[in-house]
Amino acid sequence: MVNLIKLGKPSRDWSEFIYNCFENAVTLKVPEIAQVKQALLSHGAFSALLSGSGSALFGLVGAKSDGEKLRQAMARKGLQAWVVQSVS
Repeated sequence: MVNLIKLGKPSRDWSEFIYNCFENAVTLKVPEIAQVKQALLSHGAFSALLSGSGSALFGLVGAKSDGEKLRQAMARKGLQAWVVQSVS
């Protein structure tokens, strides 16, 4: 994965290699997290993960416009979301 990032490959190419080892344990305790993750995926994120020890979820999209559509979809569900760009 690191080599793909160093080569400047888009996140879609390496997103399958990222994971959060806390995710299974946290979603067992708080099933709503799995529901929000599924919502991110079903509304356009090509990957979605728990952030750190569970303070947030994030979804990866290919373009800012995709992120804005995803943010709007989450807002319609009553969820807060922000569109940000990764540091390159």
